[in-house]
Amino acid sequence: MAEPGRERRAADLTPAVIVAENLRRLKEERGLSLSEIARRAEIHRTHVSLILRGRRMVQIDTVVKLAGALDAEPADLLARTAWVPAGEGPPRPGRAPAPGRYQLTSPLRSGCQEESGARQTQQPESQSQQGRGQPQ
Repeated sequence: MAEPGRERRAADLTPAVIVAENLRRLKEERGLSLSEIARRAEIHRTHVSLILRGRRMVQIDTVVKLAGALDAEPADLLARTAWVPAGEGPPRPGRAPAPGRYQLTSPLRSGCQEESGARQTQQPESQSQQGRGQPQ
């Protein structure tokens, strides 16, 4: 994982690192321990630890289990990333086309409070009061 205050290099971005960052953020937001996540997901705590450190590429069934343990959606563990196919992106004069790479759609920030598991949309006050038995 990157040292505090140090930005990640593009070469550091792998699916394992991105899942690790998102898992850590959700873990902190939910106030869950590693052992509690492992118990709830029915995954050995050593495996969860390796995932949290970006040392293991997770399988899809593990993503689903971890998301369930965190009361989140599987997509939350892959949030803020995209794949850029080879040759796409800015032109590189005099050089071969760029290889395929992972790209962040927004910066990874551990511990940030974002919409992750709780998907709430902003509604005008009048709409948010509807259906709650409160007068408008």
